[in-house]
Amino acid sequence: MSDLKQIIMRGHESKAIDYKGPGKWDEANKAACCEIVKDILAMSNTGGGYLVFGVAEKKDCFEYVGLSTDELGTFETSRVNRFLQNYADPPINCIIVKEQIENRNYVVIKVPGFMETPHICKKEFHKVLQPSGLYVRTDSNESALVQSSADFRRVIERAVRNKQDELLESFRAILTSSSAPFEEQRHIEQYETELSKAVKTGTAATFYDYGFMNQNKFKGYREFWCYPVKYDQDRYTLSQLHEVAQRSVTDFRGLSFLVYSQRPEYKPYAIDGGIEAKICYEYVDGRVEADYWQLRQNGLFYQRRLMWEETLDGKNQVLYMMSFKEPALYTAEALHTMVNLYDSFVDVDEEVGVGVRHNGTDGRMLTSDSRPLTVQYISKMDPITYEKTRSLADWRAGLVDHSLKVARFVLERFNWETPNIGACKDAIDKMFLRQL
Repeated sequence: MSDLKQIIMRGHESKAIDYKGPGKWDEANKAACCEIVKDILAMSNTGGGYLVFGVAEKKDCFEYVGLSTDELGTFETSRVNRFLQNYADPPINCIIVKEQIENRNYVVIKVPGFMETPHICKKEFHKVLQPSGLYVRTDSNESALVQSSADFRRVIERAVRNKQDELLESFRAILTSSSAPFEEQRHIEQYETELSKAVKTGTAATFYDYGFMNQNKFKGYREFWCYPVKYDQDRYTLSQLHEVAQRSVTDFRGLSFLVYSQRPEYKPYAIDGGIEAKICYEYVDGRVEADYWQLRQNGLFYQRRLMWEETLDGKNQVLYMMSFKEPALYTAEALHTMVNLYDSFVDVDEEVGVGVRHNGTDGRMLTSDSRPLTVQYISKMDPITYEKTRSLADWRAGLVDHSLKVARFVLERFNWETPNIGACKDAIDKMFLRQL
């Protein structure tokens, strides 16, 4: 029996497992949704866990009734997380998994434990959620506000322990980096070879000549890639690649990070070992869009996109510009997409390599709302590349924090020694709420 089935069939609750009877996820029933938000907040602050839907409590036992097809269809990861982000600070990114056992359907919401900062409720809902409330799972397996210094101390101890674990992992990486197993090194080399080919194809697909007699060329492009360190060339089938790509399309800012178009000229198509898509066209107002992405059966994902800052009003003839919030926003979109792509195909404990690169940065100036910040914030580097390997659970639980780390890394290389990370975080929060 799989771990997930064991959780569903366990038959008794704990701080990490909470059973819910059958029902729909329906934002119109805000009180019911907020009750679930309270459970997620509490569970995340108590180390993470699972909310299981389709198991009804009957006196002293649980009845495995399952969910109807209609009820099952209402539970979607992006839909639940979108509602959740209205209340959780920092945001929590859960994963929803659907399981069938003995012809009965169940939904499991996987709740990650917080990594660095406990989650508080940032918004009130009458008689259910309190603003600035810190919720935890109690010894009676209920979700409630912190009531005692002992409960509060346990949350603080968990935060400290998480930070210690991160330091130990860093030390372990330093000590073992020079003696990586041959098999793991071979896997990394395989990914590097495939990534190099993807970059070459993506560059050819997105490179635009622009201007009179093609004298001027856009030079600003962003790239993102990720891959499970454990190499499995048959992790996905081709049909599964199409399925997860379509499932991962989420539009936060008017253009999906992963564009899955049904138009014949832009629709993803099969290549050797995966699928790819090229979206390149010019609008009547002169704006240009150039996107390329590739998703391989081993899990390698690569995306390359033309910087919108160069295309909105045409290229600035004196200076190239970049919005200072964009490294944070781009990375947050990318990590959100990655989590969706890997859901159910990559174990949460698996190591995942991530890379973010900004090309054409030499001589580029940071801007805020299309206005230069200061002439001092100009990069002398090209490209600016950030790479890190962490477990999928870590990436997922710390999505916003990791995005801000990337933003700080990039902005410091624009010679901004104390970048406004608070504004970057506010922008991410607004983006996930679709308020940008």
